[in-house]
Amino acid sequence: MDSNVIQSILDIDRKAREKLDEAEEKKQRIIADAREEKERIISGRISAADEELKKLEAENKNKAKEKLAVLEQKSADEIAALEMIYEERHSKWTEEIFEAVINS
Repeated sequence: MDSNVIQSILDIDRKAREKLDEAEEKKQRIIADAREEKERIISGRISAADEELKKLEAENKNKAKEKLAVLEQKSADEIAALEMIYEERHSKWTEEIFEAVINS
């Protein structure tokens, strides 16, 4: 009888240790899964932020190109206007300069 009681206690102890080991393994799996999920979420957010940044960069680049095109056109228009004024008046200016030099 004593050996049956001792054997029962030993069996109960063994089963308790097995359950404890299983619980520890499950705990470690849960922790590992949580870490993987955390990394997945962080990676996803970083990817989303990178995509948003690329989108904003492209938008800003396009706006800058548009502004540059407007400025280039404005500069070209001003240069054309100045060239037209020069063509219309350069003979007169040359004469005026010549006369100013001669008469001084």
